[in-house]
Amino acid sequence: MSIVRPVLEPASNTTESRRAEVEQTIANGLRSLLDDGVSWREVTVERIAEAAGIKRTLFYVYYPDRSSVLIRLGQEIVDSVIKGISSHFLVDSTGVDGVREELTRFIAMMRKYRSITKALMDGSAVDETLEAFWRGLVTSFVDPTTRWIEELQASGGASTKINARMTAFCLVIMTGRVALHPLATDPEQKDELFESVVSIWTNALYVP
Repeated sequence: MSIVRPVLEPASNTTESRRAEVEQTIANGLRSLLDDGVSWREVTVERIAEAAGIKRTLFYVYYPDRSSVLIRLGQEIVDSVIKGISSHFLVDSTGVDGVREELTRFIAMMRKYRSITKALMDGSAVDETLEAFWRGLVTSFVDPTTRWIEELQASGGASTKINARMTAFCLVIMTGRVALHPLATDPEQKDELFESVVSIWTNALYVP
């Protein structure tokens, strides 16, 4: 009688699969903390491990520190959402309506991932690794905004007295912080707040 032997997955693949699974579990633990309103300052390795249902010592087998977990969450957003938005940011925009449409998408993205983006922003002030990651994220929007302003200046649509790069930086940073402010989710004030942001962009750029 022939014996049917089970097909076993190679040990290396099994190990890699297990590692990826635990890494994702840990990342989800941090995500749940942030979504529950725990600030980045209050997040500790112990709390992440507890939320993930693992021991603290096991955490360090997969991540060197809490910042590495946050960067993983941030990279997931970059890969799934931000790259798609930033690569087309302001590319085909014209006039106030075009700016409004682009900012609607940008702010919606910031709101959707508010807990993670806020943690990244807060952490960037005290952690060099997070600062570098956050700077790269911001730059992905500053670069296309700079090109857009320069094109407006070349066509006479925007003042040549402003520095395109610095203006783009200020506008992107300002919009990101506004999107994370509590007023941005206030049903009675969020629309007026958004229109104020659109007004700041257009008034800062377009020649009267």
